[in-house]
Amino acid sequence: MIVIAAVIVTITILSNLLNANWWFRDVFSLIRMQFDSSIAVPLRIPIDLSKKGIIVESEFKIKDKRGYYFSFYFLDADSRKNNFNNIKKMRVFLGLNAYNPYSGKQSSFNDYEYAKRNYGDLIDKNYNLDGTIIPLHVTLYKLNKNGTKELIKDKIYQTKGSSGFLGRDFEQISLQKGKYFIRVESLKAFRELKGIETTFRINMTRRYK
Repeated sequence: MIVIAAVIVTITILSNLLNANWWFRDVFSLIRMQFDSSIAVPLRIPIDLSKKGIIVESEFKIKDKRGYYFSFYFLDADSRKNNFNNIKKMRVFLGLNAYNPYSGKQSSFNDYEYAKRNYGDLIDKNYNLDGTIIPLHVTLYKLNKNGTKELIKDKIYQTKGSSGFLGRDFEQISLQKGKYFIRVESLKAFRELKGIETTFRINMTRRYK
């Protein structure tokens, strides 16, 4: 551990000294990734869903073979402080029904009376309890040690419902130990989400596949 720490410190210093040279900077960044566990899940990637065609990409590391789930989360703790109106609007936007990301089946049910009682004028008679469908394209690759990559998932999701407070889980997948690359693209613009802090997330789940 002492040797690894010394290597990281040395590489960091050299990287800073050579900051003006993009080639050296990229090489040192790649070397650092071999020792740095900071890119391991849980993964958090900011994404702007108020615009169509926004693409976010990231490499990440899986340490243990098990189940993981993909989700969106809206508004961080600071954004929620003294902003109950935004919270209510986001809850209505996401929907009041919930869906299991493993099976895709509905896991909680609500009705119009419940929605109207709790969210008042934000709810009209045409309100869909599944909330607003957010379509997105997710592509996931496993990065092999020989430099090749293996396609794991390439799918367009029509996400709906909410899971938890201000989150939306929409996929559960079993991943082997190793390095991965993920690409997420927004397929529709939502003006309601302008200025709303949104993150795409990968988290561990208790359920194995």
